[in-house]
Amino acid sequence: MESFEASETYTHFAEKIKELIMIENESQSLIDELDNCLENFKKTIKYYENSKSSQKEKCNFSISNKQNYDDQNENLALSTITKSEVLIERLKKKGDMFEKLKQLIEIAENVENSL
Repeated sequence: MESFEASETYTHFAEKIKELIMIENESQSLIDELDNCLENFKKTIKYYENSKSSQKEKCNFSISNKQNYDDQNENLALSTITKSEVLIERLKKKGDMFEKLKQLIEIAENVENSL
């Protein structure tokens, strides 16, 4: 009976390791996506700054066009920030799950050692 329990514990342990690997892969994907969002945000700000200085040089840019352009840039920046915040929250949840899995692995190791 003990070998069956040990085999069952090993199988459970292996499943938890697979889950841990999947969580790590998803976390890395989220980190990559967040990096991409932040990089796009930096590019947007730089583009906006360059455009703003270019607009100052061109005096024939109408006020309504400028306002529309500014609104578009602001909306893009805000959506990038919002998406980044969502991704950060998802990463925090994954981090909590990762800690729980580490605890489960420690428990499984203790059970395996006690057999």
